[in-house]
Amino acid sequence: MAPHVFLEQVSLTGIDHARLMYQTEDLRDKLVRYHGSQVDGAFWGWNNFWRRSDIRDWNIEDSLDKIDLPVLVIQGTDDEYGSIAQLDSIESRVPVEVERHFLENVGHSPYRERPEFVLNTINRFIGRL
Repeated sequence: MAPHVFLEQVSLTGIDHARLMYQTEDLRDKLVRYHGSQVDGAFWGWNNFWRRSDIRDWNIEDSLDKIDLPVLVIQGTDDEYGSIAQLDSIESRVPVEVERHFLENVGHSPYRERPEFVLNTINRFIGRL
């Protein structure tokens, strides 16, 4: 879900916004639910990694043609960390079937925002394999 195959500006903007929300709003409290006592390490490890200048050219698009099994990609139109360009790249470079869902009015966590759709889609996809 919300796959990333290259670093784009929308990702960096979202990461910067998350940093601000973590420092000034209640994002840390929300993330404790998922990361417990390791919340600071998890958040800052993620945030600091993607803000490093030496990974600005991070890109795995050249590896996509090695995928040899069907791929399911699900992303929201309002994903604050990635754009439809991620899905376009996957679909154009993966040499096997790519089932793609770009969900309207959904952010970075389709499994939380549209759980029934996501679960049904994954179950159906896996059932075909």
